[in-house]
Amino acid sequence: THTHTHKMGDDRDGGGLTRSTQQTSNSSFDTRKRNKTCLNAVLANFRCIGPIMSLAMTYSVLWNFWHVMVWSPWIEMDEDTITTNRFIAQLLTGLCIIQTWSLYKAFTAKVIPLPPEREMYIGAVSLEKLKEGGAAAVKDYAGYCSKCVRCRPKTTHHCSICGGCIMEFDHHCPAIGACVGAHNYKPFYLFITYTAIACIIAFFRLFQTGHFFTIVGKVVGAVMPFLTFTEAWKSRLVHPPSSTFEYVAVSMLTLSNFAWALAMGFFSFSHLVILLHGQTTLPYATNQRSLAQDTQALGTMKRSLMYQRFRHVFGRGWWQAPFPIVRKTHLKQRLARAIEPFVHSPSPV
Repeated sequence: THTHTHKMGDDRDGGGLTRSTQQTSNSSFDTRKRNKTCLNAVLANFRCIGPIMSLAMTYSVLWNFWHVMVWSPWIEMDEDTITTNRFIAQLLTGLCIIQTWSLYKAFTAKVIPLPPEREMYIGAVSLEKLKEGGAAAVKDYAGYCSKCVRCRPKTTHHCSICGGCIMEFDHHCPAIGACVGAHNYKPFYLFITYTAIACIIAFFRLFQTGHFFTIVGKVVGAVMPFLTFTEAWKSRLVHPPSSTFEYVAVSMLTLSNFAWALAMGFFSFSHLVILLHGQTTLPYATNQRSLAQDTQALGTMKRSLMYQRFRHVFGRGWWQAPFPIVRKTHLKQRLARAIEPFVHSPSPV
């Protein structure tokens, strides 16, 4: 009897521990869900914060280049070098203008509404009878959104931040304050590409003229004065900054330029590989292959197929490819391609 009572006590303790663990798990899950809901609300209601920060990042790099390469160089430069720097600064200004135009188009682009369900389904079984089987029955043949309670194309996904289904959904981008999909993928890609090009050109010119190493030597030498090799870098500082603000601002922007060039260059190259494979980021993220493997696979891909996928994103006219111009005919073609994988002819049940 004592042994039986002891076992019952152990069972009660184990059950209590199990219930306590389950309650803790549910509580943490509710907390994460609540935090995610709050974050989604912030992103939805203050969607202009991301674009403002993106523009601030780009134009701070532009100002930094004009300041240290043209207006007030910290190192000794001859007239030919300053003239070349002025030309590059004007080029960067033009890139930033197109980047701002692309960001505006990506931010203000209207989401393509989903077509009627009957336009997306061809089958031996009626759509009403198919939907009587529930969401699982519909998903066997096509996409189904349980939040919108309707059929949708295979390439469409529901965004919890925007509160709707997005055709050819790629991801929700806080940097542009909107979802990336069929309606704005081209201006989004141009936005990150022009940002990457501007940051890379600015960094390489800072590196080529020696300004980058001068800044690094002064910053590292101030933090770690025992590193003597920075003295050679700091020796090129002929015109020191006039104020502490200028020194801090230029140093931070010069070092940040290097990080932004790497990050935006990686994003632009990754999206180029993804679009040439005819995919978007969301399904690509579930792919088992790495970015390096997919990059190598482009070498064996037919050039005609790559050209077709490139034209699907950037349009048929080469003159409008570098600009965020999206014609209505182009959107209609994207819509037709987006709903094409949805059309099936299931056998009668």
